Order: sequence, then C-alpha cells, then structure tokens
Amino acid sequence: MPVPDSLRLPTDTTYFFQDFALNLKTGYKDKNSTFESNFTYYDDLRGQGTKIKLKNGSTTQFDTYRTNLKYRHSWKNLSWQTIIFYQRENYQKEIEKEKKDVYTLIDVNSVRQDYGIITFSEYNLRNIILSYGFDLKKGEVDGNDTYKTSTDVVKNNGSLLNSNLYLQNDMKLGRFTTIANINFSFYEFQGGQFKILNPTAATSFMLQDTATLNSSTDFNISPRISAQYNLTQDISLYAIISTGYRTPTLDDLTRSGFVNIGYKIANPDLKPETIKNFEGGIKFSKNKLEIRISAYYSIGENFMHYIFTGKTIFGGRKKVYQKQNITEVKIKGIEVNGKININNNLSIETNYTYNQARINKFDSVPEIEGNLLPFSPLNTIKIITLYRTGKLEICPTLSYYDIMYTDEENTNPVNNFVDAGIKAGVYFFKNLKLYVSVSNIFNRQYFVNPYELSIGRFAKLGLKYNF
Repeated sequence: MPVPDSLRLPTDTTYFFQDFALNLKTGYKDKNSTFESNFTYYDDLRGQGTKIKLKNGSTTQFDTYRTNLKYRHSWKNLSWQTIIFYQRENYQKEIEKEKKDVYTLIDVNSVRQDYGIITFSEYNLRNIILSYGFDLKKGEVDGNDTYKTSTDVVKNNGSLLNSNLYLQNDMKLGRFTTIANINFSFYEFQGGQFKILNPTAATSFMLQDTATLNSSTDFNISPRISAQYNLTQDISLYAIISTGYRTPTLDDLTRSGFVNIGYKIANPDLKPETIKNFEGGIKFSKNKLEIRISAYYSIGENFMHYIFTGKTIFGGRKKVYQKQNITEVKIKGIEVNGKININNNLSIETNYTYNQARINKFDSVPEIEGNLLPFSPLNTIKIITLYRTGKLEICPTLSYYDIMYTDEENTNPVNNFVDAGIKAGVYFFKNLKLYVSVSNIFNRQYFVNPYELSIGRFAKLGLKYNF
C-alpha cells in the first residue's frame, strides 16, 4: 500500500522478498510396488519495511528442511501406502526499532520440528470399497527471542501429539452412491513453558504471562456421511452431514509475542474446536459446461479465534489479543462454481461465495454476540482464465473481496477490493518449463490473517525441469 511521502519515517524502506527452493526426488517402481524418497530445502529472506542499522533492516526467514519416504503396494483388490516424514523449520527474525533515541535489536530464533507416520489401506469389493487410515504426528517448538541491546532472553517451548484413526465405507447401488466415515482423534499437549531470562524494562510487560504451562489431553469421535443421487447422466444431487475436529497449534499454546494486529499472549488452556456441518447441492455437467451450486450451514463450538482482551500496552498504542474459544459460531452460505471449455485452448472458471460467519454465543464476552467473525468477507468472486496453445500457457486471475473486519467488535473495516494476478509459461523440449507470475498487480496491502500482511505486488521468474 503506497504511503504518501509526508507520512513516511526516516526508518521506512521497501519491502522485499527473496527465496530459493530445491526438491530432489528418487524412487523405484515395479509391477505391484513403488518406493519413493523426497527431500526439499527452502531458504528465503523477507524485508519488513524498516531499516535503521542492519544491512537489510528488519527481516524474517523460514529456512526449512523436509524429507519423506513413501511406500505403496497393491495385491489383487488390496492396496496400501505408508509415509514416514520429518520437517525442521528454523524461523528467524531480526527486529530493529528506535524510540526516543533508544535503539533495540532482537534476534528471534525458533526451531520447529514435525515428524510422524501416515498409513492407509483400501480393499475393493466391486460396488463396495472398505478403507482405513492411521496417522501419528508430533510437533515440537524451541523458541528464543534474544535481545542484543539488553540481557533479556524470551523462551517458549512445548510439544504436541496428534493421532487419528479413520474407517470408511464407500458403496454404490444403482444411481445412489454413499460414503460413511468415522474418525477417532487423540490430542496431547505437554512440556509447555513461557519464561524470560535476565529481564529488564524491555520485557517487563511480558512478565505477567510467564509460567510453566498446563498440559492437556483430549479425545474425539467425528462421524461423517454423504450421499449422491444421479437424476440423469448430466445432473446429480448430493447431501453431506459431517462433524469436524481441530486442535490448537503450538504457537497458540506456548508463544506470547507481537503479531500484525498487536500483541498476543499464549493460551495453554485453549481447547480443540468441533463443528457440525450440513451441506447440499446440485451438479450439472454436459459437453463443455460444468455448474455446481451448494448451500451449507455449520455450527462451531469452542471456535478458536483471536479476541481482544481489553488490555493494552505501551500507553494504549498496542492492543493485547489472545486465541480463545468462542462458545458457538454459526456459519451459513451459498457457493456457485462454473467452468466452460470454450475450445481446446481456452477455458474459464468462476466462483461466487456468500459466507456469513457470526458469533452466536460467547459466554465470556457476550457484548460481541451477533457480530461477524474477523477476516470473513460476506461476498467473494473469483475468475480464472486459462489459455493454452502449443508450448505456451497463460492464466490471468481476478478476485473481488467484500468488506470485512479485522476485529471481533466489527469497528475496524477493510474496504472491499479487487486483486489480480497472471501466470505464464512456455515449454522447451519435453520436461523444461520457463514461467513467470505476477500477483497482487494493483499493489494493495491488506491483512491476510492476524499474522500476515500481503506483500504487495510480487513477480516471480522460474525454471522447472521434471526428470
């Protein structure tokens, strides 16, 4: 978002973004089995728009290593797959700021590790498919905010274990297709702490939040059933009744610190959220035209969302937020999707969504009941055009977002806006592709979520080769 020169500070500088990604993949395949290994390395540097003494100013990095081993096997009507994975993300952030000629430099280093196993199997009996899946995942965080201009070190630690088992039955009887599923989930948080070593005035406002954090466990059963009926070869009706379950993140449970909307404090007592969903719709597909219309109604309980605590720091300049459980949220909406293949080279996809997400009940803050959830526009429209000819492909996109709010009190609106982008690529030989993409063409800066601002206009040039 361009800022007039009259409002710029001497420390303001341009935002920038640099990244590098490397992916290596190898494997072995025979008649019934496939073994595959993947390794990905990602390195980036993102300027935050402030520069005082550091060469690049305030910056963030998400240096990531990811690897997995995947094995697939099939025998007659039975197939199964197992994946073992490990990921290490080294999140780094250098923050420099100056107030009343006092310079502060903070070096943030947070190591996040995720590892586990995923396995699933499927048995095909003509009109019936039986399947199961199991996963066991553990995440760990070891975060340190080291103040280079004072003695303070802010630490946050914790681990999170998630395990899921699902059983599913797919059945087809004439024009009817049904899917019944049940999911068992287990969740455990432990080893959490938020503490400050050698505190000074620079971190005094955080001292009230330091603690050894409470451990917690939870268990949930989530059933789901769906049915589809084919009225004709071109038209079908469907209905879904489902329940869902989502656990908190380690960041929400253990870390207190600054986000774009203000200062947020950890909540180790945050509970997993559950949701009941009812959806129905109609699908039409004939020749080169596809249309899908659906309506949905959802009830979320213990819905996790950032809530203003009523407190401020720095003389009222920064609001204090906390991820809390909203007692009940109701969401209803309509979605219309369309796709038309005009010819062999040109296709257009469109989407219109009306989504009303309101706080229906909040025991601890009843005055915001009836308000819209933040970052939830009522209306969105998206248009994607794809043109392919020979070795060239071009894909422009256009999106419209209705007015939305950045706070649960619905007092800070983000005006409606249009976002546009374009991707283009050309193939050389069989496996080599040169591509360019430009996003946020209008260079508008807006909140993507409470953590993240859009990075403005962003262009990317790349070369891709498939072995």
